Amino acid sequence: MSSYIIAMIKENDRKGPTITLLDTGRRYNKMAAEVRAAELNKTCKEELIALDHTQFVAYGLDAE
Repeated sequence: MSSYIIAMIKENDRKGPTITLLDTGRRYNKMAAEVRAAELNKTCKEELIALDHTQFVAYGLDAE
């Protein structure tokens, strides 16, 4: 089973997206990570703006 964490993404026009991993030690399955990212997108909009990112996403650790 794959492990996922939450990440923040920032869309850049020229370079492509910038991904910042939020590795707190918590691992999720894919569905739980997508639900958590959706919750964070609803409740933490001000934090995303302050950190200069556009959204929270689920990030598969197998992609590294």
